[in-house]
Formats: sequence, structure tokens, C-alpha cells
Amino acid sequence: VECNRQVMNLKWWKLLLNVNNALLALLGCWLQKAHTDPRVYPLMADVTWESLSVLRKANIYPQAPQGLPPIEATIEKLRDGGFACEYDLPAERRTYPSTWQDLRWQRQATEVDFLNGEIVRMGRDLGVQTPLNSILINLIHLAVEHKDAPGKYNPEQIRSLFQAG
Repeated sequence: VECNRQVMNLKWWKLLLNVNNALLALLGCWLQKAHTDPRVYPLMADVTWESLSVLRKANIYPQAPQGLPPIEATIEKLRDGGFACEYDLPAERRTYPSTWQDLRWQRQATEVDFLNGEIVRMGRDLGVQTPLNSILINLIHLAVEHKDAPGKYNPEQIRSLFQAG
């Protein structure tokens, strides 16, 4: 068990990993596929980078748990070609993010306001633009309102929305 006096930095690292939950829910994508799909992992890198930029402006430096790469290395890996892992998994072995599950089960609330919303709130307070996180929040709110299943969008549609945002 790792003992860390900078536990909040670990929590910020975990937040950065989870800001893409909304993206994957909108794409209907499981984690292993997202990390290996060249149409998806650049989107993940962009959302994570935007989020990290806000934290840096707030003088917050997320720290990965011992043995895991820093978030900057994760972003770089996503930008350079994703992760090599098995993605064509049977459904029972796929890892779906919690926001995907919220849409799948048509829950009235998701974590998007706590994850992406925290980044948007901090960005607003610090004068840092957060268009990607804002778009994800709006799309998830619409999906909940319309009871949309995961996968309403494809990566090209999301990229187009991000570029317009």
C-alpha cells in the first residue's frame, strides 16, 4: 500500500483520467478500444491536455501512483499512437466508463458535472478556456434528457464539434 502525503495530487491525476468518460460514453466506446483507435485516442489526448492546462494554471500538479506514468506521458502516448492492447474483446471483458453505464441504464444523473464540470468551473475562475470539456458536458446533458444510448456520435462528429467549439 502506497502512503502519499500529496493525496490530492493523486486525486487530480485520477480526475484527469476520468474526464474522458463522457467522450467514451458519447462514442459508445470501451476503454481498451479507445486506447487503440486512431480516431479516438487523439480526442482523448485533447480533452486531457485541456484539463491539465487548467490544473497547471491553478498550480496543481497531478501525480500518478507509484509505478504508473505521469499524465504528461499518457497524453504523449495518446498523441503518438495510443496504447498497444487487445481491444477486440468479448463484451464481458470490456471496460466501460461509468458515464457510459449511466447512459446505458438511462440514469437521470451522471458524473459529468463533477468531472468535466470541475475543470470548466476552475477554468472559468482562472480565465482558461475549456471548450472541449464544455461540449462534453452539454452533449451528456442532452443525452440524459433525450435518453440517448451510448454511441450517438462517431469520432468524426465529435472532432467536428471540438473544432467548431
